Amino acid sequence: MVAVLRQYLVLNKSNANALMLNSIFPVLAVTDVSYTVEWYKKVLGFEASLFPEKEPFVFALMRKDNVEIAVKNVSQEIFMEKRKNHPDQLMDAYIRTANVQEWHDKIRRKAETVSGLKKQPYGDIEFTIRDCNGYIITFGGDVEKELNKSLL
Repeated sequence: MVAVLRQYLVLNKSNANALMLNSIFPVLAVTDVSYTVEWYKKVLGFEASLFPEKEPFVFALMRKDNVEIAVKNVSQEIFMEKRKNHPDQLMDAYIRTANVQEWHDKIRRKAETVSGLKKQPYGDIEFTIRDCNGYIITFGGDVEKELNKSLL
């Protein structure tokens, strides 16, 4: 353990001036940017920057706390082909939060639930929803802080 910590400190010290990558967000293909933005605002509380400034919008960058999701307009044919080759069990985005249970309680009646609140083998508690375009969005966080007694 001490050796791993030393290696971590050496790597971080040597990379102090390196270019850093701090986050990643998905760019989801949608057939209606306006509808998608409204859904994310109403159900999840996101804010959005739209492009161009007037409809029809072709792109939006949506933000909530430290999470960003981009959406871009694509034709129905391209959208259906993408979904056909994208299994339902494969999530399109993973949102890490310190308040998994609260998020679950807030949106479980507003969005289609793919899987309910559940402790995963790797220790996180998660739940998964399907958004208004069929994308699979998983919310996850630390099980020790989140799992209530009814799930144990």
